[in-house]
Amino acid sequence: MARTPLRRCTLHITKLENFKEWLNETGRAHRPGKGDYQVLQVMTDDKGWQCIFSRHDMPEHFTVQDALMPVVWKYLAVMATRKIKQK
Repeated sequence: MARTPLRRCTLHITKLENFKEWLNETGRAHRPGKGDYQVLQVMTDDKGWQCIFSRHDMPEHFTVQDALMPVVWKYLAVMATRKIKQK
């Protein structure tokens, strides 16, 4: 089985609840992770369920599967836009 590429230090742990709220707002399915390291599973449009993992070596950030990165980047862009509008 081929390993899925991962992106590290993309999502800070303080953003997880807000990320889940945003997923709910956008109607994207998500569910709790499985096992000791999966934090969350998110349904992607073309790759099925993808995971966010906790990190033993850097617990303040999560590791995100590459196939989930477009969703995370969209979330980060929306949050940045909201911050600009609040100023």
